Amino acid sequence: MKKPAITYRAARASDLVPAQKMIMVSFNDLRKKSGMARIKYKITGPDPWMAHFIKTDPEGAFAAFDKQDRLIGYAQALIRENEWYLGFLFVLPEFQSAGVGGRLLKRALDYGRRNRGIKRWALATFAYNPQAIAIYSKHGMTPQSPLIAMVRKWDEKRPPRPIKGGCTARVVTEIDHKLIGRLTAFDRKVRGIARPEEHFLWSDTDTIYPLVFLEGRRILGYCVVTKGGSIGPIAASRPELLKPILISALNYGLVLGHTRQLIQAVGENVEIVRLLMDNSFRIEETSLVMASERFADPQRYIPGHLAHY
Repeated sequence: MKKPAITYRAARASDLVPAQKMIMVSFNDLRKKSGMARIKYKITGPDPWMAHFIKTDPEGAFAAFDKQDRLIGYAQALIRENEWYLGFLFVLPEFQSAGVGGRLLKRALDYGRRNRGIKRWALATFAYNPQAIAIYSKHGMTPQSPLIAMVRKWDEKRPPRPIKGGCTARVVTEIDHKLIGRLTAFDRKVRGIARPEEHFLWSDTDTIYPLVFLEGRRILGYCVVTKGGSIGPIAASRPELLKPILISALNYGLVLGHTRQLIQAVGENVEIVRLLMDNSFRIEETSLVMASERFADPQRYIPGHLAHY
């Protein structure tokens, strides 16, 4: 029997490294078409986030292969409570007009439809990809708000000074199962849904540092700081606490030895964007949050990763 030109199957953990390489080729092609510089990369093993997603949502991961069994497309959908979120959907440039992306998207959407409790469909995509924006809008996920990737860098011998105005509440860095249970309830109030899977990841990974801010036993907010310099998500119980918790996260990064910091600022929160600009952050690129309904209060929440808002 003649082998089909393109085949599809559930993705496996062993597909992750080829998928990462394919994603970077596709991403750099999009950047080139948009007049942007190519991103240099070096892949030495599975990305921890992709490994986490395929572990928690194995039925939501799909891969496409050509006749030579080369991975040419990859999709990963996540389900957290009543939310479906598209973490990844990339296809090699030479196959993007062959319907591969549409077939992968259908499989990812069907994964959500099999879970009848889904009420919110969401994702984040690059603002300079109008074709993707049109496709996702057609599926009921319309642009909600801009996400601004903001970066600052410095020489390790001349780090910036700590920013004044950090949160003065008690900070807990040892996150146990009982506290994750309380953070689950906290997330439902701030984000609209809970995601204990990610809290377990952050508390069990030695390159990720979650900080929880407490007043007595009451949670005022939390932030996540990585060894590599990514900061977020950040959540606050009240809008006026988001800025001081962000400042505490930035200052904690200095203690960890950061020489680069990255934050996905929500464009609607002008105060946060202004704070970052005033402290040497520059805008690197812009993405769009797309969803079937509004979620996550931008005055109380800053996301940490485009693949899971």
